[in-house]
Amino acid sequence: MKKSTEQDLVRQVLQLLKLRGVLCWRQNQGAARYRSESGRSRFVRFSSMPGIADVLAVLPGGRFLACEVKIGRNQTTPEQAAFLAAVRSAGGVAAVIRDVRELDALLAQLHQDRAGHALTAEIDSGVTEDCSTAP
Repeated sequence: MKKSTEQDLVRQVLQLLKLRGVLCWRQNQGAARYRSESGRSRFVRFSSMPGIADVLAVLPGGRFLACEVKIGRNQTTPEQAAFLAAVRSAGGVAAVIRDVRELDALLAQLHQDRAGHALTAEIDSGVTEDCSTAP
């Protein structure tokens, strides 16, 4: 059986959000060097914000959602953690997603609590910024 990759999980996250009617997109991060026909080289960045989350979304009601996707023991970088913290401080929802069921639970909780106050307090508690229950 093929081992799941972060890209597989990104696809699952996007699929679930779309099934729920959420406006969402994969935010590519990275850069590449292109060479024109004339031989000139050009460096292009795909995002100008360090640490931007893998999946961004606008929830029903207009709340911003940022999902950083990780598998296994992979951890967020300091830049990713700072981006997630900035989203939270601006009133958005930010989470590290390790399994699509975590996102499903998060969406259900947000649906129950449209204001999101309880959820934001739980995520911002500093205990964990990871939605998983695994140690």
